[in-house]
Amino acid sequence: GGGAEEAALLCSAHQIGAHSGLQAKPPAPLEARRHVLAAIQIRCAALDEEGGGAEGGGGAGAAASRPSVRDLCALHVSCLVRGVSEGVLSDDGAELDHVVWALPPPARRLVVRLELEETAQQLGRLREAAAARYLHRYAEAAGRRLLGLLPAGEDAH
Repeated sequence: GGGAEEAALLCSAHQIGAHSGLQAKPPAPLEARRHVLAAIQIRCAALDEEGGGAEGGGGAGAAASRPSVRDLCALHVSCLVRGVSEGVLSDDGAELDHVVWALPPPARRLVVRLELEETAQQLGRLREAAAARYLHRYAEAAGRRLLGLLPAGEDAH
């Protein structure tokens, strides 16, 4: 219905806001991060309504044109890296965002898993010690939380 299309537009608007924040002179990584988290929230609410933990667009029309959860997670990790290099984030604050923890458990697991994958990828490319340290701490916090999220007896895929 119309709701999904509006959500998709809003999500894209936040994604654009995040890119603009990262590309601004000087960059505004914290503002960019707020946009990404808002987009993740909207995107995951839509996933919930679709009844799937599907990662990508799937479906025709509006749903397919939305940024995927993976794209948004990659963008979020980029915001963190930029935040550290701009000196607005310090690695003692490397903790998963409360927005992520407010998501329903399936979406939360998906986001944490994708962010861990993106963190691992970006860590491999980072030349900056501070940003690498931040991502390392972030990944540790995410891993611990993810283990705490898994119901007993369910393994992490």
